[in-house]
Amino acid sequence: MLEPQQLTRVIYPVVICMGLALYLHWSVYPPEDDNHARGGRTTFQILKQGAPDLMTSIILVVSFVFFTVLSTYCLLRLYARGRSNLIRYWMALSVALTLGEQGGRTLLLWCQTHSLLKYVDAITFHVVLWNFAVGGVVTVFYHAPRFVNQGYLIVMSAIVSDVIAKVAGGATWIILIAFVVWDLYAVLSPSGPLRQIVEIAKSRKEKLPALVRVAADASDSEACSLITVEPEPGTEDIIPEEAKEEATDERRHLQLGLGDFIFYSILVIRSSRAGLTPVVASLTAIIA
Repeated sequence: MLEPQQLTRVIYPVVICMGLALYLHWSVYPPEDDNHARGGRTTFQILKQGAPDLMTSIILVVSFVFFTVLSTYCLLRLYARGRSNLIRYWMALSVALTLGEQGGRTLLLWCQTHSLLKYVDAITFHVVLWNFAVGGVVTVFYHAPRFVNQGYLIVMSAIVSDVIAKVAGGATWIILIAFVVWDLYAVLSPSGPLRQIVEIAKSRKEKLPALVRVAADASDSEACSLITVEPEPGTEDIIPEEAKEEATDERRHLQLGLGDFIFYSILVIRSSRAGLTPVVASLTAIIA
């Protein structure tokens, strides 16, 4: 059983991530979009834009699902062949592009939205963005203070959530449903790629090649996104069973991947387009 402190340490980042995603979605937008008001968008203005073309929605959904499935199986093949370093470089590049490219675009739009560009020159903007992206890679893939590590992961989740949630019409709902179905297969099916990755990691007693957030003890001053809960190699035969159970209990933490945070944030963003009541209902259901 998880202790209440471990549960609350994960609830706080989830709530902060959903709040930040909502803020980005409703306060950051292109200034040329005349359907937006200073305070954000209204449901009427969104419905007034009309539904997208059916073929466009199909292409969007198929593209998201195709590249998700393709990248997952590529990850499985690389990990099965022992290419852990290549996976690490791949994820580092993904983090850098998310923070640097999309994060920079979001920051630029935020400055435009709030009329702050006149106070920032191009050189300063790019220097800050470069340090933000590089610092994020170092923080996520190496040891760093836990609040800094979680802060970067929350920002990444909020940025990705905002990008996906801006897909027009009901395509976002279809994408979410498709991701749920794919996740169930990938994790629970014996032939699922994510389940195979977990089994391989257990057999090798290695860290999972994934970005996860852990509810660590309050005494932990550092945290790393690449986490393992397996014992050290060669120690199973010399540790008594009682000691093994105690050690397992000590290492049992509640872990959530970035995909969970992104899914929750997208759900809340899409619910917010229907009003305040759906937002409160979504937040309550997710926390529960």
